Amino acid sequence: MKQSLPTPISGKDKLMKKWFILTLCVLAAYLCVAADQPDKPAAKTVLVSDDNFWNEDWGPDKFPKISDDRINQVLLQIRKENPARADELEKLRKENIDKFREQIRAEVTKLLRQQPPQQGGPGREPKPGGTGGPMPPPPPDRPGPQLPRGEPDSPERWRSRMERMHDDFIAWLEKNYPNHAAILKRVREKEPDKYMEKVIEKMHVYDPIRQAERTNPRLAQVMKDDLELQKQRDDILRQLKENGKDREKLLAELKEVISKRFDTIMERKQLQYEELKKKLEDLQKQVSTQEKELEKLKNNKDTAVKEYFDELVNKSNKMNWD
Repeated sequence: MKQSLPTPISGKDKLMKKWFILTLCVLAAYLCVAADQPDKPAAKTVLVSDDNFWNEDWGPDKFPKISDDRINQVLLQIRKENPARADELEKLRKENIDKFREQIRAEVTKLLRQQPPQQGGPGREPKPGGTGGPMPPPPPDRPGPQLPRGEPDSPERWRSRMERMHDDFIAWLEKNYPNHAAILKRVREKEPDKYMEKVIEKMHVYDPIRQAERTNPRLAQVMKDDLELQKQRDDILRQLKENGKDREKLLAELKEVISKRFDTIMERKQLQYEELKKKLEDLQKQVSTQEKELEKLKNNKDTAVKEYFDELVNKSNKMNWD
């Protein structure tokens, strides 16, 4: 079979290749570290005077993370090449979690740098009907095309997941907040070293909304409304600082915006409470069903054994032994 000659790589392509690897390393390492954050303490009762009520951060639990299983896969990949290093990291994980995060970030970067980048990458032009590039593995609760090559813990699979995460977020941002997407595009062109940092900053703010849209569109809209009210508040505060004129009018507007934001926050909390309550109800139904199944099995051992015995015997009798 005739093989095509490799296409010469231009200086610009080499730069983009280097930038692409760097951005994937930053995103992968960032998510890897985020996954190992300690659990948040139980929320305390919120009072009207409590600053947490007005908190603008929707919390790390709303930010996409990589599970402990994924970190374990990274450690497994390291163990294949350097068992002693894997043992060292496992020990460090138990003794000094902060240092572990720092070193696992470096190991993820090293693993990704060992692999050549796939065509395209973060910031590439999307193909018609998609974001371009190879299709990474779909979420476990959603069917999809055949998974890309590579073992489950391979850097190739990691890179594919990072590409998909980046592309999906940028496509959503272009649709919902085109001005912010345009800013990121300019950063990518003029200051590529800062691009991934800016992407992560935007993900902190907007990815919780994108995630909420999948299951609760009303909650996502309320979160968008809250962001708009925050912007209005900041604009009024800026005017108060820059211009002393119309102070009473601006103060009245500020109070109205704060009042609206209170209502918005309350609606968000109510929607989140209803979601949690629904999950608890579903879990209670599953527990009840499992209890009934266990009780039924306990009281019907003889019947269950006989039925399975008969099934095995019947299958055996139907086999062709010739």
